Amino acid sequence: MKKRAPKHQNSFAFRHNPKSKKTERILSMPVHGLCEKCRQQIEWRKKYRKYKPLTQPGSCKHDLLVEHEKKEREFENTIEGMRERDRRAYLRKLEKEQDAISSDEED
Repeated sequence: MKKRAPKHQNSFAFRHNPKSKKTERILSMPVHGLCEKCRQQIEWRKKYRKYKPLTQPGSCKHDLLVEHEKKEREFENTIEGMRERDRRAYLRKLEKEQDAISSDEED
């Protein structure tokens, strides 16, 4: 497949109507609770007037991973604060529980 130069070149960058009420409303909507990739995608859509406000709030698919990482960090911080003896006992208990769960799945 050949790659060619573009047939038409934009003479100026896209600018939406800044005085539009719809544009004002869209640009004022907050973007939070998303991963970096999804946030950048929504900002791009807002910039080029491709964003359509949702009737029901959506959620990021990657949000589950963020929550899991947050809980994992919290768990590690809790373990670091424990005494060595308590920490080892707690980790042994977790290993026993995981072994019991894995043996139940095999049966």
